[in-house]
Amino acid sequence: MKTIQEHLRELDRERLIEDYEYRIRERIVEAYCNVEQSDIADLTLEEIYRRTVKNIGEYVDRLRSLETAPLDDGKVGLLYLYDRITDALDYETEPYCEFVHLDEVLELGDAAENYSYKLCSQEQIMGFLVSDDRYTQNHLYDLAVAVMCDQKPTDDDEPALDREVDREFEEVWRRASDMVNRYNTRSNKTQLRLIQKNLRREE
Repeated sequence: MKTIQEHLRELDRERLIEDYEYRIRERIVEAYCNVEQSDIADLTLEEIYRRTVKNIGEYVDRLRSLETAPLDDGKVGLLYLYDRITDALDYETEPYCEFVHLDEVLELGDAAENYSYKLCSQEQIMGFLVSDDRYTQNHLYDLAVAVMCDQKPTDDDEPALDREVDREFEEVWRRASDMVNRYNTRSNKTQLRLIQKNLRREE
């Protein structure tokens, strides 16, 4: 298995920049629209795009060249993706990045605990291994961008509902959310079992 940093070095730099920019585009535009600084407020959208691409490129280069560091507890981090429903109404799915400890997934399989890599330094994250399972390997750009964004969607995906909203819709939403949560949990556990099986085969 390779580390996420090794993959970042091998993946196409321009595509990484493009995929990352696409992922954060709305936040970038919103941020620029809400600032008062004259050096930013007077920029055209094209200038904002060029500046953003330049900054992302520098970020990619920095991650590629960081000296990696071990986790504080000495464990080995393992990143993987699984197919997660992100829209309870349209049942849209996307690859979702998780971080586990290698020894735990090897021993416990789908009972291994997922951790938040937000609490780790970039130097530590760059040393995490990336699962060799087919799904993760087929979506390496998604994994790289998720790690670069350093953000994970919250489990509280249910929108704030107006008090006047139809109770029938609330019930439909609740049932859909329950089904989505069950699917995501099953998808995650299936992926962990597969990773455990592959790891044991490599021993």
